[in-house]
Amino acid sequence: MAFAVRIFAIAVALAFAGCGDDEATTAAAASSGGPDAGPTGCAAGEADDNGTCRPAGVPASACAAGFTPEADGCAPVLPPMPCGPGELAVPGETQCHPVAPCAPGTWGDIPVDGKTQFVAAAYAGGSSDGTKTKPWTRLQDAVDAAAPGAIVAIAAGTYEAVQIAGSSVRLWGVCPEDVSIEAVSTDLGAIFVQDGADGTEIRDLAISGGAVGLVVSGSKDVHADRIWIHATHSRGVDEEDSLGPTSLSVSRSLVEAAHELGLFAAGAELVVDASVVRGTVPGTVDDLGGGVQASDATDTHRRAALHVSGSLFDGNTMFGVFVVGSDATIEATVVRGTLPRKSDLGFGRGITMETNTDSGERAIVTVRSSVLAKNLEAAIFVQDSGATIEATTVADTGARASDQETGRGVDVEDGPGGGRSTVKLESSLIRASHEAGVVVLGSDATILATIVRQTLPRATDQRAGRGINVQHDSATGQRGQATIRSSVIDDNSDTGLLVLDADATIERTLVRGTHAQPDGTYGDGIGVFAQGGSAEVSITSSRVVESARAGVGNFGSTLSLGGSLIECNTIALDGEDGIVPYTFNDLGGNACGCPGSGACKVLSSSLSPPEPLP
Repeated sequence: MAFAVRIFAIAVALAFAGCGDDEATTAAAASSGGPDAGPTGCAAGEADDNGTCRPAGVPASACAAGFTPEADGCAPVLPPMPCGPGELAVPGETQCHPVAPCAPGTWGDIPVDGKTQFVAAAYAGGSSDGTKTKPWTRLQDAVDAAAPGAIVAIAAGTYEAVQIAGSSVRLWGVCPEDVSIEAVSTDLGAIFVQDGADGTEIRDLAISGGAVGLVVSGSKDVHADRIWIHATHSRGVDEEDSLGPTSLSVSRSLVEAAHELGLFAAGAELVVDASVVRGTVPGTVDDLGGGVQASDATDTHRRAALHVSGSLFDGNTMFGVFVVGSDATIEATVVRGTLPRKSDLGFGRGITMETNTDSGERAIVTVRSSVLAKNLEAAIFVQDSGATIEATTVADTGARASDQETGRGVDVEDGPGGGRSTVKLESSLIRASHEAGVVVLGSDATILATIVRQTLPRATDQRAGRGINVQHDSATGQRGQATIRSSVIDDNSDTGLLVLDADATIERTLVRGTHAQPDGTYGDGIGVFAQGGSAEVSITSSRVVESARAGVGNFGSTLSLGGSLIECNTIALDGEDGIVPYTFNDLGGNACGCPGSGACKVLSSSLSPPEPLP
């Protein structure tokens, strides 16, 4: 195979020369610690962690409790088989178990005292007064008679919907298996905590029936612990601030087979800890059957605040977690197996964050030490919002069910009006996505110490399969921009890293083993492509090795290269003119070849650039 050699007159002598003194280039590289060594001495693909070089990916020390280190990422410790109805397991538990155990005796282990109001549906003695010997038979009667903060002890039985307002109570069932509060369609909720009931507690009982399970509005510091919400005909939990500031925590609980949403918070604070939300049934609105949604409130304009830790969102519909115009922190949590909606087989995303187009409020979300697995379309989707993703494993994202397109690991996009997303992706693993591991479209991303590995081509046409794709948005005109540092882009196809009409700074990064597509085309480690505008890229202290086609391909763009090793690629550096001539700027200290010990040459080989992503 013959290539035409184009020699540039660049300030650094001999760099990129067709025939030059190899010793001069090698000596320049060696003077800075080697062509793949960064300013700190760490190699390409390594991060400087307080003076110690560590590999990219999720450090073992960053795997949260309930997770175990696995192949540069983390894996949750969970039972091998799904739990049955009424049972759950959260990360760190190897066996399914009931939501709460049933202790012996009428009142089990409820901590009763002199103020306790007792209720037992089976009591038939008459003259109820709330004592152990003459308990109430209606739950509402017990709540109405309770002093502020008193325990309402609930014996086995099925009870009608109840409202709590004006003062707090502590509803405490003997266990969820034996105590069920059931709503009918005319009820607002099986349990409705209204304003003035700050500090209300709901423990060890089940909720089901023809309405929302638990409704909270206008009360703060409401706590639900070890409750089983199931088979509600509407949302499992609906928390809104329409009656005033509202906050709710849900811990050690199970929400399954609710309709539309497992959990919903509008303008309120919602804390979810050590809980499971699974199998939400699509409702009538957009076939929505999501796990949890946090939104800013239409009337009060308050932002919701969602905090999730140590939990599992499994087999919900459209999305596992959806944050719109609000704030969220998701830690040590698994989001997996999200299903498409039935009407058009769209969505199936793990975590979605978006700006509320009506209010203009952006979503601001942190995802930390979590695992997203076997979701569809996009594991993490960010549109016109801000996100920080740390020590997180994203694995096996599948194509969209409707058309077998996409399947991106992390998809970062600007909004329809051109509002840019800003994302920091650090110390994470993105593995076995489809089409692209990470997409930055008309937005800004900083990618640090992260591995993007084994991206698969699109299922429809076996095209793409890129590691990272940074691109302009042709609809809004916004340029993509990315800083990629101390990362590894490994075993992808088509292009390891593509920059299209966008800007990128690449430092101390390893791009390795990029394959051609199944039809034999492409296979560039790094591709820089100006299609209708310009692309500008700086690559320093990096390695590009074992690419099927070009180590670095420059298609009508401006590319600066310094202190880098371009080794064992079919072509080391390829330059092709586009709408403007290509430009290479030599920053010195580069080496090419196989092994990478020689001078670098720029070849013009009539290669075609990879295609933009839709």
